[in-house]
Amino acid sequence: MTVPTLEIRAIGAGGGSIAFVDQGRILNVGPESAGAVPGPAAYGLGGERPTVTDANLVLECLNPDYFLGGERALHAELAQSAINRHVAVPLGLSDVQAAAGIVQLVNSQMANGVRKVSIERGFDPRDAALVVAGGAGPLHACGIAEELGLELVLIPKASSVLCATGMLTTDLRHDLVRFAAMLLDEQTDCTERLNALREELVPLGQKLLDDEHVSAAGQRFEFAADMLFEGQFHVLETVLPQLSDGPISVGDIAAIKDEFRTHHEDVYGYTLADSAIEIQSVRLSAVGASEPPTFRKIERGGADAEQAIKSRRPVWFGEQQGETDIFEGAKLRAGNEIPGPAIIEEPTTTTLIAPGWRLRVDDLGSYLLWPDGRELDGIRERLANTGHQRAQEE
Repeated sequence: MTVPTLEIRAIGAGGGSIAFVDQGRILNVGPESAGAVPGPAAYGLGGERPTVTDANLVLECLNPDYFLGGERALHAELAQSAINRHVAVPLGLSDVQAAAGIVQLVNSQMANGVRKVSIERGFDPRDAALVVAGGAGPLHACGIAEELGLELVLIPKASSVLCATGMLTTDLRHDLVRFAAMLLDEQTDCTERLNALREELVPLGQKLLDDEHVSAAGQRFEFAADMLFEGQFHVLETVLPQLSDGPISVGDIAAIKDEFRTHHEDVYGYTLADSAIEIQSVRLSAVGASEPPTFRKIERGGADAEQAIKSRRPVWFGEQQGETDIFEGAKLRAGNEIPGPAIIEEPTTTTLIAPGWRLRVDDLGSYLLWPDGRELDGIRERLANTGHQRAQEE
């Protein structure tokens, strides 16, 4: 019997990921992390090994006086010393070259993580937008998008706490599983057993949701089954809308068979029309609908974002340095557009707009980035049409 699981791909790449040179004189980043304590060398808490955060500080993408909104000072000299000692000197590079190499490598690692959950499953990531999460994510958004050939990046207003926000706003869900071996060809027996399992599981799901104070109107119950053709080894979880809607009749067994055959063909590219079908386990998902979050619109402005410029400083983009406008995120207005290179500073994150990219602030205060010289509306239309076509094919 299988149990409910989530597939998570962790790639060990983040602001605290440690950079090092191995015995073959090859630069590596991660998966070992400095964590929050002692953290990057720049924290000044005893960390001595260079991290991605240290590299971004050496490249002056981070403001040492505005980390966490100024609550923590970063020590650029400690970051520079760690990168020199552990990366630059062993490779015969300058500190800037070493820092740029660290950033480029971690961007490639994050892009490879996207490829593993897209290209390896037959999906072209260029047909989607990149949604960026995490406090350090917006620093690397353009670099990852360039690696993947993406045309659109979305940085939500709550990017730095996106995972926590999603957890608090997602529907509640409890998964119940019962082992129940049966052949669909034995229609009467199968119907009776499925209805009996439904009668057992739904009250259990209701009790779990009632205990969490979910109203009856906000509760729904979705059934699925682990199914396979007789003689196969691997099961395929298949949704059973017939059982979700209520007790079934013998006449519904044919529809359940069709659900499985269609799903099997979609996943594996073939079906076995004349083979008997077996159910191994029955699953109930008891779902409690959460109230949708309220999104407040921000004040609207024109395309010019000059009111939000707080300073200028030289920033390294790769090995090229240039004077760069620094924007205060809280002063940006909906409709403002910023051409790269530029940086937006906020208490919990820093957004880097690379040369050749452009950013627009939407009505909710989130950021859209796309290659400069392209039409944003055209990109959005293409992606929407591609998504619609894919949904129809599925």
